[in-house]
Amino acid sequence: MPAARILVLDGHDGSGKSTIAGQLARRLGWAVARPFEGAVSDAFYRCLASGEHATLDRIARSAVDRLGAQHAGGVVFDRHWLTMLSVLPPSLWPGWLPPPPTLVCWADPATTHARVTARGETRRNSPQAHALACARFLELAQRHGASLLDTSALAPDQALHALMARHPTLLGPWI
Repeated sequence: MPAARILVLDGHDGSGKSTIAGQLARRLGWAVARPFEGAVSDAFYRCLASGEHATLDRIARSAVDRLGAQHAGGVVFDRHWLTMLSVLPPSLWPGWLPPPPTLVCWADPATTHARVTARGETRRNSPQAHALACARFLELAQRHGASLLDTSALAPDQALHALMARHPTLLGPWI
């Protein structure tokens, strides 16, 4: 699939990426791909817990490639390379770089914790865990020059409007 037909929304839990990805995909007439769900999610966390980074990398790359190929008309990924860089050792990063066009959705740790709590999620839901993850995503986004959208004070419709207004080069000719 040509890279020009892929957009990535990445970020930590509760950052608004799934909501915005769905809205953006509808607007573009594209599909939404969530490569790290279901059985892939189970394998993801199993490999992460056991330190099997090369296996995790292979599973994640396969999921991304498979979904990209299934949606040749255009796809908005809900998680992708930045999620992988946040958990893989730097020795495995080159396979994910250079990244496709990416918007990193970010919310401050308190907002993130409140959103995840409101969804009823309990796994890895502590203020300290969110503070570390938010800092990690922010640092990686800045290091790799990814576009960033702070969704801390934005409702979903406001976030999509902000994306379109603040990041027109990311969206290129599609909007």
